[in-house]
Amino acid sequence: MEVIQTYKNGLILFRKTFLPLFMMTSVFPLFELLIKPSLENYLILKSFTVYDLVSFVMSLMVLAIGYITVDTLYKTGRLQIKEVYTRSVDVLWPLFLFQLIWMLFAGLFTLVNFLPPMVLLLALGAVVYLSVRVSMAMILIVVEKEGVAKAFDRSFVMTQGKFWNIFAVFALLIMTIFLIMIVLYLALLQPVYHVTSMVEMMDILTNSIQVQFVFYVFTMTIISQLVYATLYVVYLNLTHVSSVEDPPHFDPDADEEVQS
Repeated sequence: MEVIQTYKNGLILFRKTFLPLFMMTSVFPLFELLIKPSLENYLILKSFTVYDLVSFVMSLMVLAIGYITVDTLYKTGRLQIKEVYTRSVDVLWPLFLFQLIWMLFAGLFTLVNFLPPMVLLLALGAVVYLSVRVSMAMILIVVEKEGVAKAFDRSFVMTQGKFWNIFAVFALLIMTIFLIMIVLYLALLQPVYHVTSMVEMMDILTNSIQVQFVFYVFTMTIISQLVYATLYVVYLNLTHVSSVEDPPHFDPDADEEVQS
C-alpha cells in the first residue's frame, strides 16, 4: 500500500462524495446542538447525562451513515436515503459493543498514569499500535456486517505487515485535520473575536451558539467526512491485499461526479 497515493485517493473520494455525505450527516450535529440545553441537566450517572447518551448514540449513527454512504457511492454512484438509514440502524448494536470495548480499553490506559514515565510511554505506544491494528474493525462492522469479534480478528489479519504504511496515512490525515482547524481559527474566530489563546478559543466554542453552529455542524462534519473517505480507501487497499472480493476499480484520475 503506497502511502501518498492512498492519501491522495482518500482526498479524491472525499471530494466526490462531499455534497451527498454532508447532506446526509450534517443534520445530526445540528439536532444535537439544539437539544443540548434541554437534556444536559438530566443525570443518568454522576456526570453522565441524558444528553451524553443521546450524543453517543447519534455519533454511532453518523459514523454508520458516513461509511455506508461512501461505500454506496463508491460502488454504485447512486444513493437511496432510506436504504442508508435502514442499514445504519441495523449495525448500531454491534457498533455500540465495539465502542464500549474500546472505551473500556482506553479507560484502563488512564490507570497507568501513576507509573514511571518509561512505562507510560510504552503503554502509549501500545495504544497507538492497537489503534492502527483494529482501525478496520468499524468499517468491517458497518460495510460487511461482521460481528464484533470477527471484525477485530479480520482487522488484525488485514493490517498485518502494514502497520507503518497505515500509521503514515493516519499521520497525514491528522496533519490535514489540524490544518483545517488552523484555517478555521484564522478565517473565523480570530478576526471576529480577536482570540489570542487556546483558552479563549475553547471558551468561545463553549459559550457562543454561532461558533458552535459553525464548528459542530460544518467543521466537524467535514473532518468526519475526510476520515470516512480516507479510511475507506485504506480498507479498499487492505481488502484487495487480503484476497477479499475486490471492490469496483477506483480510478484516482477520473473526474466523474457522483450521483446523489
